[in-house]
Parts: sequence; structure tokens; C-alpha cells
Amino acid sequence: MNKKIIALIVAVVILAILGVVAYMITNNQELANTNETRNNAEQNSTNLENAGDENNMNQNAVSNSNKVTNEEPQTEETGRTLVVYFSHTGNTENVANFIHKAVGGDIIKLEPVNAYTDDYNTLLDVAQEEQRNDARPEIATKIDNIDEYDTIFLGYPNWWGDMPMIIYSFLDEYDLSGKTIAPFCTSGGSGLSGTPRTIQNEEPNATLTFEDYNSTEKIATLPNELSTEGQPSGYTPEIGDFAYYAPWGNISVFYKDFRYSNSLYKLGTIESGTEIFANMNNDFEVTIERVN
Repeated sequence: MNKKIIALIVAVVILAILGVVAYMITNNQELANTNETRNNAEQNSTNLENAGDENNMNQNAVSNSNKVTNEEPQTEETGRTLVVYFSHTGNTENVANFIHKAVGGDIIKLEPVNAYTDDYNTLLDVAQEEQRNDARPEIATKIDNIDEYDTIFLGYPNWWGDMPMIIYSFLDEYDLSGKTIAPFCTSGGSGLSGTPRTIQNEEPNATLTFEDYNSTEKIATLPNELSTEGQPSGYTPEIGDFAYYAPWGNISVFYKDFRYSNSLYKLGTIESGTEIFANMNNDFEVTIERVN
């Protein structure tokens, strides 16, 4: 199956997520936030989507199980876009509605057959237990026309450093072959926590989307980790190097020299044409296929 994963959404989506995160930090309870950095990629703890007052945050939320289409006439492109999400407290729902307004198409909220508790502490235990059991909560929401969509914005809260298990149920239930999947996540500080790579694992043979990082390199998250056994602990990359950064699980193409980095492993060298990467302002896609 060919899948496309977009780890970083368009700027307007990023701003929306940052706005929600800022709201949560100042108004809601946080749980064990972690911050991933390039030099300290060890994750100590993760958090659930922060609890909030749904009545105050989401007076105009969409119906629990109905598909909502923008009132504005849809072009062929936006008419094949779906925003599908799971939200328990309303935070992710707010971002989903923002994205829906920006990109058009349709929007659907995933509802579990067995509703989650509203008690925050109990919810922590339930979410963790589902992870331990690799549970697949049954979804009450049905999407009969999933084949009609080319692009799917997939939204969820960060629960214990991962997607809620109902998102795994969604990925198991629906064949997303050939579709562009654009994940978005609400969190008190942990961000996506590697969930784009998890989606790639669930939807193998993905087309990788490279983005610019630090005006130095183009990076893309791999669907699976690479073994680094027996390799040096790090190295100093140069222009044209093709490398693997283990803590984030991403591959990098350097178009500028960079400082020594721990857990960075050289895979090879691009002998010519690296100036093209420096002049590319937009993300680009590369299909990685297994060679036997």
C-alpha cells in the first residue's frame, strides 16, 4: 500500500495547534509533559490531552456522529478532503474545526461505542490499561465513503506519549491506500511524540515527506527504526551527507555543514546536486521502497 504521511501540517494548522497548547497550559491540568530536543531526545514521561470544560471551549462543536460539510461550495480538491478526529475534552475538536474551516471538505468525529469516563484520574488509568493491552476500542462512528477522499487530516490527543487506542482501531478498520495522511495532535508539551512514525508502521510502505530543519538539512521520519549496533556514537556531518538520527528516527540530507551530533549516523554521501536542497522552500516527497 502506498501511503503518504505529512508530519508537519501547513503553517495555519501549526498555529492552531500552538494556540490550543497555549490555552491548555494556562487553563488546564497537565500530566508529565516532555520536551523533545535535538540534544536530549530521551523521553521521561508523557501526558494525556489536558482536561477542560467542554461547555466553555466548544459551544459550537459538531455533532458526535454526523458528517459536516462546509457551507461554501467545494472545489474538486477540497471535496476530497476529510478531517477525522477523536476528542474527549474538546481541545482536539477545536483544532479539527479550525482545520476544517481552513481546508474545506468534510469533518467526522470518532465516537467510541463505550464512552470514556469524565473523571480525569480514572481516565489516566483507563488509557494506560488500553495501551498495555494493545486494545482496539470499538468505534460507533461509521464512514461508508472513505474511498472518496484523497487527503485525510487525522487528529487526536496525546495520551501517555501515544495516540489513543481508538485511533489504532480506525487505522485497522479502514484501508487508506494511496491517501495523504496529515496527523495533528493536541498536547500540553509532548507534541506528536513520534506518532507519525507509528502511523507509518500501521500503514507501511509510506511516501516520506521531507521538510526543512534548522536551515541546514532536510529531514523525514522513517516508518521503522534502523539498527545502530556497532556504529560510532556520532559524527560531524558535512554538505551532501545522508544520515540517520536515532533519537528521532529520521533521515537527514545535509545541504550545510553542521556540528558534531551524538546518535547521528552517516549512511552515505550525495556527490552532486546538494545545492538543489538549499533552494527548495517547500516540502517534497520521496518514496522509499524495499529492495530484496
